[in-house]
Amino acid sequence: MSAHYARLLAHYPYAVVGMVALVSVTCLIITFTAQKLPEFKNPSDVGAYNCISLYKGFEARGTEISNRLVTWQNMKDATTRNPSIGLLSAMPLERSAGAWTVYNNSAIHRKTRSLDEQGFFCEGSPGAQYSRLVLQGADASEDLFSLQPLLSMCHLDLRLRSISEEFSNICVLSRNDTCCRSWTLANYVAAHGRRASCLDITEADVSQLRDLALDCADYYYNGTLAADCYRTRCAGVPAVCGAAYEVLHYVVDVAFVESAAAADSSSPAAATYAMMFLPVATGIGVRRYYGALAADALRGKGVAVVALEFGLKYELFQEYLKSDTVFVAAASGSVFVFVWLYTRSLFITTMMAVAMAFSLVIAYFFYSMIFELAFFPFVNLLAVVLVVALGADDVFIYAKIWSLAKSEKNNGVFEKIIVDTLAHATRSMFVSSLTTAAALYASYVSAISALRCFSVFAGTAVLVNFFFMVTWLPACFIIHDKWVSSRIFFEKLLPFVVVKGRLVWLLLFGAAAAGSCVVIFYKPRLSLPNVDYFQFFDSLNPFEVYDFKFRDVFGFEKCRQEGGGWQLPIKVVWGVQPADNGDHLDPYSTGTLQFDSSFDLMHHDSQVWLLEFCTQLRNQTFYKPSFGPQLTDCFMQKFANWMKKPCIALDESDSAPCCRASAFPFSRSVFTTCLERYMTSLQNTPTYDYHRGVGGLRFDVESGDVRAVILEFDSAYAFTFKYEPMHEFFERVESWVAERMASAPPSLRNGWFVSELAFYDLQRTLSSGTLTAIAVSIAVACLVLFVTTLNVLVTLCAIAAIAGVIFATIAALTLLGWQLNVLESSTLTVAVGLAADFTLHYVVAYRRCGVVGGGGGSGNAREAGVVFALAHVGSPVALAAFSTLVAGALLLPSRVLAYQQLGVFLIVIAAVSWTFATLLLLSQHLRHKLRPPGHVAVVQPQRKAAASCAPTLLLPEEGVTEEAEEPIDGKQLYDDEGSGVWVLNKSLV
Repeated sequence: MSAHYARLLAHYPYAVVGMVALVSVTCLIITFTAQKLPEFKNPSDVGAYNCISLYKGFEARGTEISNRLVTWQNMKDATTRNPSIGLLSAMPLERSAGAWTVYNNSAIHRKTRSLDEQGFFCEGSPGAQYSRLVLQGADASEDLFSLQPLLSMCHLDLRLRSISEEFSNICVLSRNDTCCRSWTLANYVAAHGRRASCLDITEADVSQLRDLALDCADYYYNGTLAADCYRTRCAGVPAVCGAAYEVLHYVVDVAFVESAAAADSSSPAAATYAMMFLPVATGIGVRRYYGALAADALRGKGVAVVALEFGLKYELFQEYLKSDTVFVAAASGSVFVFVWLYTRSLFITTMMAVAMAFSLVIAYFFYSMIFELAFFPFVNLLAVVLVVALGADDVFIYAKIWSLAKSEKNNGVFEKIIVDTLAHATRSMFVSSLTTAAALYASYVSAISALRCFSVFAGTAVLVNFFFMVTWLPACFIIHDKWVSSRIFFEKLLPFVVVKGRLVWLLLFGAAAAGSCVVIFYKPRLSLPNVDYFQFFDSLNPFEVYDFKFRDVFGFEKCRQEGGGWQLPIKVVWGVQPADNGDHLDPYSTGTLQFDSSFDLMHHDSQVWLLEFCTQLRNQTFYKPSFGPQLTDCFMQKFANWMKKPCIALDESDSAPCCRASAFPFSRSVFTTCLERYMTSLQNTPTYDYHRGVGGLRFDVESGDVRAVILEFDSAYAFTFKYEPMHEFFERVESWVAERMASAPPSLRNGWFVSELAFYDLQRTLSSGTLTAIAVSIAVACLVLFVTTLNVLVTLCAIAAIAGVIFATIAALTLLGWQLNVLESSTLTVAVGLAADFTLHYVVAYRRCGVVGGGGGSGNAREAGVVFALAHVGSPVALAAFSTLVAGALLLPSRVLAYQQLGVFLIVIAAVSWTFATLLLLSQHLRHKLRPPGHVAVVQPQRKAAASCAPTLLLPEEGVTEEAEEPIDGKQLYDDEGSGVWVLNKSLV
């Protein structure tokens, strides 16, 4: 570090602090006055860009598949199937949701409901628009379709309705202004048995409805029993089964239906779970009622609530995210307490906190004003904990070096103390900050918008924090020093353990690294997410239990799920380029549609080839024939068949030239004339408007010109969230389509295939992008280490330790059930930087002593380097690890999963990093070369390194206990009570 800068700090510390504070405050004012603060909004309602989004941005952008998906959506928005009615699709619609009518998603209007024909339930069926609870017996295997559990269910329902006056304010009302009954299995038994209340049901009533459900389960299971069978007779279904539909579809679990429908079932059907529908709308309106529910209110004598769905997950997440910041504050506060205890200065601790806050402010200034990034994903908030951890680590290191520099008598001049401190501390902080920032910036290679935004913000925050550590922090120490003018463990015990147990540590940590690789890549292996639900809370939260366990346990929910058995479509598109020219760092920017200038559907070669393409596709094994009218699967085939009609119709009208008189392929004039007539006839076909796809021709909304053509078929693959079958589907169809496009005429050669692949694309991007980011981060760390140490052996040892930390951390998190989702991927990216932190501090200290690895230098010299590193940075590194661990533990009680995962990650990374860096890295720098007895190894320091190496201890050769005859820098070595451990005469220090 420049002596001029040290002189500036020594004489003008107040000016340095003032200038840095002025710059920080200026950035603060500019940032928060020039634009709005980031705020939490429902992503579906966001109109502005300045928002923190929880869903938006958590999808891939810029990949081959994402380009097609974005283009597909842009094409649907910019074109229409029907040139004459294209603008109708943009008109706002009013939609009804059972008892509530939603207008533009802004208001819920309560309605009253008539009673059904029996006068028991309010008219209409239960459904996803109602708040619901999943019930289980007190004994997990108990059949709920029996009298005692049903009576307990009835009592629970009454308690839930009377626990708060809020229920009567939000419930659906019957015509007599009372709350409608809940749809429960107990109430269905009462309704079927003509009882006034579920409290009056008998064994006979239960048996009667149970037998009916068992008899009708097979009809429901094979799809012949439908919702309207209650009012209209369904073919092949007994009339009495209509009353059992709602019980089978909404109330009892699928396992009961499957067991009842199985002819060879060896055990009687049992309803393990039952659904209770409250006559209350899901959503924010039920928040106060949910707050009034105590835990004991969800348990009855015979039944208990195991899961909930009130439509409140997002609202509760926002609420808990803010309220649980108390745990983040406690975690940060614990770090500040450790800094206070270590430095014994409230001033230093306070100024460190201010520096961290300013670091985040300036980082956001660069993020929003310089880089002009408008999207701020929630994952960016992880940078707060990262800056606190790194800042505390740097303060510990600087405080220790500052203390040692002042203890050296030959330092003399105050400026020299500052120079020596900055020379050691700045290098250590620079290397750790650079590698951490590089690891974060490496995530920019990811195709996921949220990860790229996080890499920019967090990496910038780390570099800004380093700026404060070399300007603000030294000036604060100088000011504090002008105001206010455990060694045994780190200088004796820990070095002894590291040196003497080096073989044990090598075998132990080597086995741990190998075992970690097995856990990550073989079994149980780090898996990709297999559900598309965004998990907000821990797995025991009743809302999360419902999403992850009960989404496919009940018939009505199973029908609602995308993976409920519908086939993946095969959509082949011509006429538009699969390009995403929007801002990939802003999920709200999807760019504009780019048309293919070479596209010409009316060319003779195009017509012939497209017709052959449809025939060949239907012959593939991944194609599945579809039943019913298929008006949009292959346009050219349908158009050619339509052109085969007689030229003179029954009404004696002349259809020429749009008839069999025109030979295929059609001339351009005939094609143009007949296409308009064909589309008119197609629009008059009722099934065309109700077809679920958007296949066929796509026209320009304004001009009505043909812009694209889409072929849409069903595949033999069912949609699933599992990666392997989706990968097989994509690879098979993609390779076949690409092969066919190679033989297409120039006018159709730019066609491409797309399907419901968004979640698969996210999985694929996470699997490749995360590993790429980790590899780039390790490579950058290797480069920084080599430039810093100029020693290949030291660099290789450090990289081996860092890689071991990364593998062990990922393996531990895998065993704890982590999946490679977006938030976890961000956390693992941070792991690379934090894994290198402690290792780099040891390496810089080791090299500063002047010990050179490799062939040069004796074994005792290398031992001295290890002891020197432990004596100088051992205590601050240990305290940094311990404070990080405590901070992580304080995050665990949070109700927000992100905070909990961050806490677990901090605990694991702190423990693993410290043990690998201290016990493995340092021990493997020692390679003894025996020397004759009586000789003591002395470190030969590099230039200006003698003073730094002096206050250390040395380990002698075996059997050597006599006092060293030659002093080092005037400090006599002696054997401490014959222990074999050589220490310095502290009276000479």
